[in-house]
Amino acid sequence: MRFGMYTVTKNDLGSFENKLPKYVFDNCGKKGYFTIGALDPDNNLVGVTQFFIGMFKNGEFASYVVYIYVNEEFRGNMAASRMLWKTHNIIRKSGIKKSLVFIGDEPEEKDFFTQNGYLFMRLEEDCISEFFDVIDDVKSSWTEQGVCWVDL
Repeated sequence: MRFGMYTVTKNDLGSFENKLPKYVFDNCGKKGYFTIGALDPDNNLVGVTQFFIGMFKNGEFASYVVYIYVNEEFRGNMAASRMLWKTHNIIRKSGIKKSLVFIGDEPEEKDFFTQNGYLFMRLEEDCISEFFDVIDDVKSSWTEQGVCWVDL
């Protein structure tokens, strides 16, 4: 199935009100946060990806995928992978070399990101402490970090 990819605003997320965590809505429009929506051929929003681009204290730019969601009836149609590809494209065009993702103990989530080019490792404390300084939604439930080099 083909999906259009568009930048979405908080108003566009209305139909997802009960499906997304509050922090995704709160991040919309905040400095450094970008939200991409996948639309079906009838222009219905079927999925959302949010990512963050910011700068660490050392001047290095970083990006991380905050959240990905696809309506159940559209799962398995590559919507999430296409949104992630679009995210990587934006990150690469911004001059950033890698995308990070932080996950908990959810095998399906790890499988999805692994299939899309991420390598996983234990959390690096210095990386997490840097993110505490630049983003609001760092979670204590994170157990692993994944990295995908988008400039290859």
